Amino acid sequence: MRARSRGRPCGVPAERETLWPQVVRIFPLYEEYAKNTDRQIPVVLLTPQD
Repeated sequence: MRARSRGRPCGVPAERETLWPQVVRIFPLYEEYAKNTDRQIPVVLLTPQD
């Protein structure tokens, strides 16, 4: 199923800190990838569009 959505990066560090544990719980490989890179993996929030 496809749905139209608009993405936005987490704008505040506190928001990302709250969401990151949820992201790695859903997809644990992100945590492993984060350990092997110097960059911060972006967290993007999707909002459904009509």
